[in-house]
Amino acid sequence: MKSDSDYTGRVEYRSNQKDCTLRITELRESDSAVYKFRFITNQQGGSYTGSPGVTLIVTDLQVQVITSQHGQDGTLVQLKCHSSCLHDRPSYVWMKNGQVTLRETSSTLRYSFFPEDNISCALKGHEEFPSPSVYDPKPPSVSVSPSGEITEGSSVTLTCSSEANPAATYVWYKRNSQPLSKNSQLIFSSIQSSDSGEYYCSAVNKLGSKRKSITIDVKCKSNNFDKNVLYVCMCIYVCVCVCMCPEFNRSWRRRGIRMSDGAFYFSANSSYEFPSSSTVQHWSLNLPLESRELRHTCAL
Repeated sequence: MKSDSDYTGRVEYRSNQKDCTLRITELRESDSAVYKFRFITNQQGGSYTGSPGVTLIVTDLQVQVITSQHGQDGTLVQLKCHSSCLHDRPSYVWMKNGQVTLRETSSTLRYSFFPEDNISCALKGHEEFPSPSVYDPKPPSVSVSPSGEITEGSSVTLTCSSEANPAATYVWYKRNSQPLSKNSQLIFSSIQSSDSGEYYCSAVNKLGSKRKSITIDVKCKSNNFDKNVLYVCMCIYVCVCVCMCPEFNRSWRRRGIRMSDGAFYFSANSSYEFPSSSTVQHWSLNLPLESRELRHTCAL
């Protein structure tokens, strides 16, 4: 065991003519195992292992949140200091933010919990070995994958994470809408321009909650322009076309001058020429009543 890096500096052998002793210091939960004694002689085949061995179970103290009730004056909680290996009734100490400031000495504590509080417990006389602290969620971290420009039809994942004990649960929702997901991830398998907007992630446990927002802007595919323009032609005495730019940030232009946002009406009696550039796409519509081609563009 001395050659095992997990036990470096923590293992000591003691022996005399009748017995051998193994001493492990600074016990960890990972030390839980079955330990067997083995000795080897100078005779061929002269090695022996004691069975069934000794089972060692190491458990940490844990603070359990039994009940919680949120109010204006903080969150009233009932906490319990628990260990599966303690069968008597020892005295406890309760610590706030690493300091012994709470007077309770029993295994349970009723306490008005506030954000940023960290509560832990320890056995009296062993304050140097406290339990892990319980605390409300830290401000969440949110991210979008893949990063960069988001285009219609692509797969997009929003991810939320927060450090908390007890572990946090998550809720995703869009501004002014109902919850969309109760997982740490919100997945769009084929995102649309209508999905643009501000999204919130709430991280929640029994001690409190925190939230963080992220804004996404979904762009139309430039190579799929015909699906992003809605046009309707009505022919009475003249042929009138109604062309729609579906995204709120698009506009129609004539000779570089902004003419309309979203919808633009024009007739077959007039011909409009729009300037071509790397950010403007053209498509043509041949009207059946007149042999006139109308060229119109929607500026991205």
